[in-house]
Amino acid sequence: MGNCLSQNITTQKRATVSNKPESRLPDWNEIMANENDGGAMSEKSLDDLEVAKMKKELDETPETFVLNNLLMSVMFFEHFEKEKQRLMHSNRTTLEKELNPTLLRDETIECVIPDVIFEKVNKNVRFRRVHGSHKNTIEPLVARRMFVVNDNIEVLESKHTPQYSAIDKPSYQVVMEDTDHPGFVKLKCAPSQERQIIPAENEPKEQEPVPGSSTQSDDDIYEYSTITKINTPQPLNITSCERRDTLPQSCFTMRTIKKYEQTTEDSDEEEQLPQVQQKFYETISYISANGFMKHFQNAVFPNSLGVALGFDSSEIGLAKAIPGTIFCNLQDVDEDFCLLPCEIIPSVAIQWPVTMTFEFHTRSERPTMWNKLGVEFRWPTNNMIKEISQINSVLIPKGYTPKRDKNPDSEIEWEVAFPKAHRQLDIHMSHTQIRAFLFLLTIYKTYMELPDKQYNGLSVDHIRNHMYWECESNPRDWPEHRLGTKLVLVLKSLMKKLSARHLPDFFIKKKNMFVNVPNKHLSHAQRILHEVLESPAVHFIGALRNLRYMNSKFYPQLDLKRLYKILTTDNAITLFNSALIDMRPPNMFPKNRAPPVQGDNNYKKDVLWRMNKEKQIREKVLQKKREQQNKNLNNERRASVDSIDFDWQCEKTFDTSKIREMLIFFIKHFLEMARKSRKLATQKHALFYLKQSYYLARLLEACGLQADAKEWYGVITKEEDTSKKISVTESFDLPPSTPKRNSAQFNNWELTQQVMGKNINLNNLNTSYNNTSTVTTNFNKLKKHPSNLKKRSSVLRNNCNINEDRRKSLDTVRRSVTVGFSDHIEIR
Repeated sequence: MGNCLSQNITTQKRATVSNKPESRLPDWNEIMANENDGGAMSEKSLDDLEVAKMKKELDETPETFVLNNLLMSVMFFEHFEKEKQRLMHSNRTTLEKELNPTLLRDETIECVIPDVIFEKVNKNVRFRRVHGSHKNTIEPLVARRMFVVNDNIEVLESKHTPQYSAIDKPSYQVVMEDTDHPGFVKLKCAPSQERQIIPAENEPKEQEPVPGSSTQSDDDIYEYSTITKINTPQPLNITSCERRDTLPQSCFTMRTIKKYEQTTEDSDEEEQLPQVQQKFYETISYISANGFMKHFQNAVFPNSLGVALGFDSSEIGLAKAIPGTIFCNLQDVDEDFCLLPCEIIPSVAIQWPVTMTFEFHTRSERPTMWNKLGVEFRWPTNNMIKEISQINSVLIPKGYTPKRDKNPDSEIEWEVAFPKAHRQLDIHMSHTQIRAFLFLLTIYKTYMELPDKQYNGLSVDHIRNHMYWECESNPRDWPEHRLGTKLVLVLKSLMKKLSARHLPDFFIKKKNMFVNVPNKHLSHAQRILHEVLESPAVHFIGALRNLRYMNSKFYPQLDLKRLYKILTTDNAITLFNSALIDMRPPNMFPKNRAPPVQGDNNYKKDVLWRMNKEKQIREKVLQKKREQQNKNLNNERRASVDSIDFDWQCEKTFDTSKIREMLIFFIKHFLEMARKSRKLATQKHALFYLKQSYYLARLLEACGLQADAKEWYGVITKEEDTSKKISVTESFDLPPSTPKRNSAQFNNWELTQQVMGKNINLNNLNTSYNNTSTVTTNFNKLKKHPSNLKKRSSVLRNNCNINEDRRKSLDTVRRSVTVGFSDHIEIR
């Protein structure tokens, strides 16, 4: 890049800016022919190819060009590769290591926090709405999920009860039983424990399925009201909890089922009915998912577990719950006691369900791609699949709820979940893929998630599974500098799934994650995505302005107001001089009189009239506001007026003045990001943003703005030289090698030479390994005289003889000292 920059600067000096025609970029077809000729392309050819693509994008789809540069300007990690490697070599988070020893001892449970990648994001970036009733409320982009795994329930793989339990605690042994609904199971108590279980007194009776309604509108009303009622958070009904290591009777339920089909016809007499029931029916005990959830949310969590997890008692009293999840806020000590939304999910651990996930292991449509160098692209890889299959899964106390009719087994069904597998997939995403995931969550949180946390149909789990499918379908095509183009395709794919009302689970493909979402919510989400795709640049600007960097030392934040102003200004000449924006156009004044001048009587009357008019308007607004507050005292703060016009449509082509302002705007920001990358990340990241700035400067030159391009070429060249100098300095800034110890191949002369070069501090060396400091103080004086080599050698020999008796009394000790990354030296 540096050669290209210097060549361009030399060319610019020979020509005048005003009379020089536009710089000619290589022809698009010519570059594509060179790219596909099979030969290796030089760096200059690659730069020409990239600039030609960007120029073609700027001319034909300028909104896509803006979106790509916009998404490049937002960061979530300081150094993603470093954080990723750290997470890949750690099985548990720091919070899990702090909580689990106490929880396992006192509560017989274990806590799993799967979203470790988002925990890192929450430390750098938070979500704060600019407009709306919850304006300026700081919250994380993703709520913290905490899977609380009950450790006193043991799920057996077969119906045969083992002689000894795998859990060294009072436990309940159960067997998984399949259901007709993919992704849901029943927990049947083992035969050895059925006699010990007494059913609850108020056990709900089995209900027959309700027939479907006659009209489609009635069906829609039924599914909306029923599912919305179930999934609307309700306050906790706190009760006392006597014992924490056992389950109450309300957690078990009895069901009478058929053993086999009845074939005899001698059961007409009433006196034979009990015998027939005993012969053809049996009573089975199940762990009730509904009863388990009620016990957990009303007794276990508010009385003991909530405080053990770090929740304040005041927040526990305000917690709400839905089937399978408790919503409670945690006071974040690291962020000035800001409230951190958490989802506490009770669960039971099981082995990886091989039968349910058989298709995931043998998925035939999983593509495998290779680049020109033969590198394989496949996600997830075979090693990832093998690693995931060895991880435990969990069961959540949440039954299958259909849109229509009723499920009589919903109270005893448990949903299969994969929190640890989600963790493995998240940390194996590339930087571009995880950034695309975070941008989708930003769009969801801005336009789809309701501020009051009411049920809105879609959830983060839906977006997470959709991202998994997108990563698997095309693991290679995730360019960092064209993420906007890729995100548009991802949103269109999500729209198709919303239209088809079908989103398969990534691990259990037969399970449709939209099966219990009302069509009304799916249609609403589809309509929002359609609006986003109509004008993606403006909608992403509206969403990204809600992101706030938590540390002033983080990357610079993009001036979205300035970018929006550049895009939406009709008269682009005003962008050069901001003073022209405040000038009133001539048609604002009547033709029969001149514009008012300060000091004129007409001017004073005009000012007084406007002041009175504004005062009257303010009084009317305040009066209406008081009336509204009196009608509803609990009404939240009045929503502010949004300054972004989301109906704005981008022009098909930009004029030269708008292109100039936009390119210079992004060049300045990328230079700032390059400077910050030197401190937070590596020089490779800095050179990446400098390269993008160089491409944008090339576009300035291609648009006939040679003077501006020349100026920015010089700035970019200086920044590039600085980064290269730092890279060279860092390559030499390595720790010194460990000095050699006494051996048969190391004589006193070599030791003396190392002491003379100050590679060895003999006093420290003697103190560390011999536990003494008897080296003579005159040694430093002796080493200054090269002629006294024999005398210096005798000093070393005398010093070694002093401690020889001590070394002989010890056994031979072999130590290994690591030098740098790979060198090893043995110490005897």
